[in-house]
Amino acid sequence: KFDATLEFISPKGEDEEGTVKFEVRAAVKSTGDTFLRAGYSANADIILDRRQQVVSIKERDVLFEDDTTYVEIKNGDDAFEKRLVKLGLSDGIQVEVLEGVDTTHQVKVQLAKS
Repeated sequence: KFDATLEFISPKGEDEEGTVKFEVRAAVKSTGDTFLRAGYSANADIILDRRQQVVSIKERDVLFEDDTTYVEIKNGDDAFEKRLVKLGLSDGIQVEVLEGVDTTHQVKVQLAKS
């Protein structure tokens, strides 16, 4: 594992044996006694921003109508009500909830569509 600062990501990927590859250049921070050689390939996690200690839910549980985002909140034994939510940062799986629900609410889990 190496920390690095991205310098360039190609806007266009190249299809290579069914895998799309992007040219990336990064300045790798000192690796101590580990050496990197030219021609290596790698997988990377690119972190653009990070939030800690926030309310978040699974993005699949967010419902969309036009430009409106909402979730269904448990309201009684088997009843649910729509609740408007304002969303923040997302990693594609979890999404930050800025307004609309907090940790006291039970959000309805939406089943995956097949």
